[in-house]
Amino acid sequence: KRGEMLEEWVDVLSKGFMGGRVSYSGKYYNVELDLDWHFNDSEKPKLWLGGNSKAAMYRAAKFSDGWIPTDFSLEEYTNTIPRLDVMLTKNHRKREEFIIGSHLLLILAETKDKATDRAYAVAQHLNERPQELLSYSVVGDPGSVAERICEYTKSGVNYHVLSLQFFHGDELIRQVELLSKAVLPSV
Repeated sequence: KRGEMLEEWVDVLSKGFMGGRVSYSGKYYNVELDLDWHFNDSEKPKLWLGGNSKAAMYRAAKFSDGWIPTDFSLEEYTNTIPRLDVMLTKNHRKREEFIIGSHLLLILAETKDKATDRAYAVAQHLNERPQELLSYSVVGDPGSVAERICEYTKSGVNYHVLSLQFFHGDELIRQVELLSKAVLPSV
């Protein structure tokens, strides 16, 4: 029932975004609120739905402003986005008004070898097979990471959430510096 419950809650949220008096009576939720705000369409927060299943993607296409699966490989995006396009069309939605997000592990280092070594350590820490982690992560030096992010963008992804992987604070600082100075200007 969680899919039905989510669909109903999305309806409640959408009404709440409009502000003022919100009255909702459904199968799972009954809400009566007086909200002290109002968003016009351009100000309204964007509502994304996540999930990797076909049902999650359909709910996103029907009820939300965007879809963000977790840890999808480039191949999965390439194979799945055409199906999403069909779902959007069936729901009278325009692709150019819909956000397709990526949530990717990012392992960035000065060299590809350093990044790969870190990826193997992260896989061990997560108790995951290294090859599986590498299949859905962006791993490498700044040039290869920028190229990989561009490949995701070419596949149809128009928003990226990059989850930096680190074991110590100094690693995080170095990765943020590399990302901001050597990757982002190229993507």
